[in-house]
Amino acid sequence: MQITTQRAQDLEYVATFPAFLVRNRPSDVGSLRFLHSSQTPLPSNNYRIASPNHSRYMNPELDALIDAYFTTVPMTERIRVLGQITRHVAEQVTVMGLFFNPIPGAFSSRLVNAGAHWPHPLVTWNIHEWDLRS
Repeated sequence: MQITTQRAQDLEYVATFPAFLVRNRPSDVGSLRFLHSSQTPLPSNNYRIASPNHSRYMNPELDALIDAYFTTVPMTERIRVLGQITRHVAEQVTVMGLFFNPIPGAFSSRLVNAGAHWPHPLVTWNIHEWDLRS
């Protein structure tokens, strides 16, 4: 089923969509914060959340784990909490990764300041800093 432009802009309709919806969303560790209950579009927040918890899954146990992950400093403890989050998400099927959308790129070794890691899908994000080595 294809959603009309008007329906896609209706925040309540999108938040309460009554079926399976495939979305292109980040799936890195940093995006775990979007699974928190506080990021859920609800009538109380007028369905307006910048980076919403589209599954609308809310669970105090998962919230506590996410909070613990982002406030824990020792790496071994963070990894343990991340394992608990992964287990919770997998057992409850709160989200399901269906595909990865890689953004490959290549550049000459003569190109300076381009960097091997691009923080944005647009590879030219810092083109103003690029230069060529002789």
